[in-house]
Amino acid sequence: MIRFRAPARTNVIDIYDERASAWWDARDPFFQPLHAMVPARAAYLDRHGIDVRAKVVVDVGVGGGYVAELLGERGAEVIGVDVARQALLAGRAHGMARTALAQASALQLPLRDASVDVAVCTDVLVHLPLAVGGAAAAVREMARVLRPGGVLWFSTINDTWLARLILITLGEDLLGFIHKGTHDPATFLSPGRLKQILDVNGLSLQASEGVGPVGLGKGFTLKMGQLPTRQGMWQGHALRSARRPQDAALGPGAGAPMDSAAHAAQGSKA
Repeated sequence: MIRFRAPARTNVIDIYDERASAWWDARDPFFQPLHAMVPARAAYLDRHGIDVRAKVVVDVGVGGGYVAELLGERGAEVIGVDVARQALLAGRAHGMARTALAQASALQLPLRDASVDVAVCTDVLVHLPLAVGGAAAAVREMARVLRPGGVLWFSTINDTWLARLILITLGEDLLGFIHKGTHDPATFLSPGRLKQILDVNGLSLQASEGVGPVGLGKGFTLKMGQLPTRQGMWQGHALRSARRPQDAALGPGAGAPMDSAAHAAQGSKA
């Protein structure tokens, strides 16, 4: 891959805290593409019949709360988790119905086993360093907190030359519309690799599709939607089986659902 002015480090997430005051400014050039992605997220839920009404949902890597707000508006009880404290505070200041926020890692969710109906992880898996387990560790943790039959909804970036060209060579190095160091190509995930991770954690992939820019909106802002290819960004969802492979070694009752969703969350809120 061609790199220009290689960054001092990759997977830089500090920017989400540093620019937290602009999280809900749809005109901000850094956050505008993330704002624009929300309708594409909603359309995916509709196309695949994922109903979150009255469901307990954990939004892993919630940030300032774009997807959490979408889910809350659809009747979900949302627990938003992120390591970026200032982003969480921006979400709290914005005000989101039916949403509780907690500062915690995707690798150690403050939730009990089998306590949520839906786990959401959009634009997060590729930001988890391989040194701490990467996407595999996060998927394992989300599988732990999902009830049998629960849904894992994710989005990520494919491990292709096209994705690296658009997001890193052009986006970070040449045009600068993405903060330099945001991405580490070593963490990009092909559909085949992610399916392997899902399978070993008792999660069955149900559907996946490409997502990204499909045109321009008002003020020449990006418009996002479904794409015919998964060569760049892509999203999908999987179902948690009745028992994960690792549950078999734990004996009867492993992974059993909680009596009450009200007791799903543990730990301190942001």
